[in-house]
Amino acid sequence: MFRNENRTQRKQLAISLFELGLSLFIFLGCSAQTPKVSTSKIVGGSIPLEDSPSARSTVALVRKDANGGITTMCSGVLVAPRLVLTAAHCVESSKTKLSVFFGTADTATDGK
Repeated sequence: MFRNENRTQRKQLAISLFELGLSLFIFLGCSAQTPKVSTSKIVGGSIPLEDSPSARSTVALVRKDANGGITTMCSGVLVAPRLVLTAAHCVESSKTKLSVFFGTADTATDGK
């Protein structure tokens, strides 16, 4: 009779210790510091200089002249010396002049 009670108590103790260990594991895992997120534009590399070829060939801003005004449309990427890849919906119905800007935040110039 005492053997059954001892066995039951040991089983309950083992379950309690397991639950305590699991709780500590979860608590310590949740309190771990999250890795810092980089705010750099390029991680593990370097930002190209504004007048370097790599800066001009990364991302383009495509704009169109519409009814005398200029509308910013889409982004694009230079895939060949005179070829910009952009989404089809950006140019499919456009019969107006498109301007493409590279490596600059100043779009007041003529897209060159």
